[in-house]
Amino acid sequence: MMSLEYNSFVQKKKSSALIMLIDEEEKLLDALREYLFSQGFSVVTSNSTDLILEKANQLNPDIYVLDIMMEKTKRNFFLEKLEKSLKLSNTPFVFLTSKGMTKDRIEGYGLGCSAYIAKPFDPVELLAVIKNILLKQKGVKEMCKITSKIKKIRTEIETYYYLKRSLCLTPREKTVINGVILGCSNIEIAFKCNTSTRNIEKYITRLLYKTKTKNRTELTRFVYKIPTYQYIKAEDGNRTRE
Repeated sequence: MMSLEYNSFVQKKKSSALIMLIDEEEKLLDALREYLFSQGFSVVTSNSTDLILEKANQLNPDIYVLDIMMEKTKRNFFLEKLEKSLKLSNTPFVFLTSKGMTKDRIEGYGLGCSAYIAKPFDPVELLAVIKNILLKQKGVKEMCKITSKIKKIRTEIETYYYLKRSLCLTPREKTVINGVILGCSNIEIAFKCNTSTRNIEKYITRLLYKTKTKNRTELTRFVYKIPTYQYIKAEDGNRTRE
């Protein structure tokens, strides 16, 4: 156990969820810290919301356990700061309170808490609530990762077929685009194709239109995005890409 600042303590275990406890009852904080630590969690405690806010961005907690009966101004300021923080806004929190009336519970849920536990309570109940919330959070995070991967794969597939349709090139266009990729000037490409510079300009304009690009640089980047783009021989014998 290490002291961070006055009346703020942290107990850490490797690869464990981090719980932040905020309550004005020091004896309760000490008891909960020891109990949750014994159950395999890392724990930070404080009776100061200001202190916790300072440390939250550094420690990136997995869940907050907060006394709803603390001074309303401090409590609301704390919750407002959490909501505005991109890093902390999705962190769930549990309210502990000696107020057990229905209207008080409604107020707690209205403030966005994931669970509401009335004092006095059994620490085992709090443990069960915390585990349940963390399990749901893990499921949500995994689902977000899966959804993100699906979107990425879908985008890659759509991009691949779009690019494939866009590059139905003639042998001469392949030679021209290969020259562009190699950084050749229009004169050099015209010499290779045995045609005029004016014709090469027309070919490049047509290629820009086909690929919806604006210049040689964008055209080159566009071509290199195609996963199955391989070197082949054009009809005129030059090495090009398809």
